[in-house]
Amino acid sequence: MHHEPVLLDLNAIVQQPGAKGSFNYSLRLPPEEEPTCEGPVEIALQIQNTGHALLVRGNLRAYVRASCARCLEETVIEVNGEIEEQFSLPGQKDENLELIDQVEPREAAFADQILNVSELARQRILLLLPLRVLCKPDCKGLCPSCGQNLNTKNCGCPMPAAHPVWEALRGLKDDRKE
Repeated sequence: MHHEPVLLDLNAIVQQPGAKGSFNYSLRLPPEEEPTCEGPVEIALQIQNTGHALLVRGNLRAYVRASCARCLEETVIEVNGEIEEQFSLPGQKDENLELIDQVEPREAAFADQILNVSELARQRILLLLPLRVLCKPDCKGLCPSCGQNLNTKNCGCPMPAAHPVWEALRGLKDDRKE
């Protein structure tokens, strides 16, 4: 099933300084692209023409499939956060304007008065994803000897001895409690 991108024509807002609009979408991202989302992405946007740029603010929520950094099992995590972007308007040259949208035109979320809401959402979700995804905060990970997922069963392998440096630090921590 092909997922068409959600495109928002902003020509009316672009033409009129001070113009604004609010938009809400429930959209699906293409499954072949990162990130892989479970269900729709909910996105709410407020867009304003400041006279120099288009200010795009809002928030999104998505459920993303990712691999746990410890046990490598696939898990679904909730990703939500704010969106704040500004895109230059045609013919505007403002030296003080810090342009966030510096990506290649092929990947740009805004071009020719059209905002690609799907691409904006995709880029934002990738930025909001945690660096280390865990299936649960206390995930036990994999056995370093046999690779058994320690969340499902204990393999009984002897645990490797900790490095002496860490043992020395553990001693320091214990001393401080007394």
